Amino acid sequence: MKISWLTAKIEATCNAAEIVAKIKELVDTERLNLLSSKDSSYSSEIAQLESKLKELSSEALKLELTEKEILREEERICQMRKDFLNMKQKLVTAEGDLRISLDLKKKEKK
Repeated sequence: MKISWLTAKIEATCNAAEIVAKIKELVDTERLNLLSSKDSSYSSEIAQLESKLKELSSEALKLELTEKEILREEERICQMRKDFLNMKQKLVTAEGDLRISLDLKKKEKK
């Protein structure tokens, strides 16, 4: 009984060795290793690209914030210009009123 069990184990081992040999014949192990190496390389590239993308996203966010600040500043400057033009118009009007008043006073004195 021990001999048949041992014989079965030997046959199974031989069959396993034959199966492994057959798989090696059917599968191009060099190509498989090359593909595995490329996969690792691509994974590394993908990780680097993802890191760069995060950096660029962060930079884009900073630029958006800066753009918003610039737009707010432009609005403030535009409002200051409007206020300045209104004051200038009021000054021109006041100057005209003052001239008219002075002219009237001159006429009254004559």
